[in-house]
Amino acid sequence: MTHEGLGKAIMRMLEAHRGRARAIPRQAIEDELGPLVPYRDLDRCFRKTYSKLPICSCQDGLFIPQTVAEVVEFKRYLTAKNGPFVAHERVMVIYAARPELVPDCGIQGELFG
Repeated sequence: MTHEGLGKAIMRMLEAHRGRARAIPRQAIEDELGPLVPYRDLDRCFRKTYSKLPICSCQDGLFIPQTVAEVVEFKRYLTAKNGPFVAHERVMVIYAARPELVPDCGIQGELFG
């Protein structure tokens, strides 16, 4: 299975895990999909794939974000774990796929007021 195929399989699994309250442990995903991946270093393969998907992670696992607050909290969580550059990069993947989750800063409306 390619990284692209793995990404699609992960997203299909996560359809049932929308919102932080429904996060699924990363290990559960890897246990189910791992046998389909022909790589020796499964953890690295999964991490590389996760980083390109519009999903959030937390202590409880992975989930598809549903609210602006979930993405903001994910950015805080990832900044503390991996630094601001990694966090920014991952959040931009989410915003590109789900622009409705971009926080409203209230500035744009003033430009055309």
